[in-house]
Amino acid sequence: MKKRYGVLSIVIAAVMIWNIAMAYGQTPPVVNPNPTTNNTTVSQNPGLNIHLNNPLKVNTITDAISLFMSIIIRIALPLIIIFFIWAGLSFILARGNPTKIETAKRMFFYTVIGTMLILGAWVITNAIIGTVNVIMS
Repeated sequence: MKKRYGVLSIVIAAVMIWNIAMAYGQTPPVVNPNPTTNNTTVSQNPGLNIHLNNPLKVNTITDAISLFMSIIIRIALPLIIIFFIWAGLSFILARGNPTKIETAKRMFFYTVIGTMLILGAWVITNAIIGTVNVIMS
């Protein structure tokens, strides 16, 4: 068993060293960012120009975080509404059964907590982004 681990560790070390040697053996690309557009020009040699389009259409980290939070909110809000409806229906369908009412109360409580966490994260993110934008301008 020890022999297998020894051989495995030697193989992993050899592969890692080979990958490092391959990475350092390559010529680094010359990157010329164009701040007026969302494109970056990468060229290995002066005669070859490759244009990479930015798929996110954001230029700064604050724009990227804002985009990410807007996607999270767009996904979370319908789920929040569904869970509130589900908790309400659980109350109605409990029909006085104490265990079902307790389950519905717990579901409603956790829905409220989840809503506060998601919306609180959105508020804090927007506050930080606003502060960074004021400082940067």
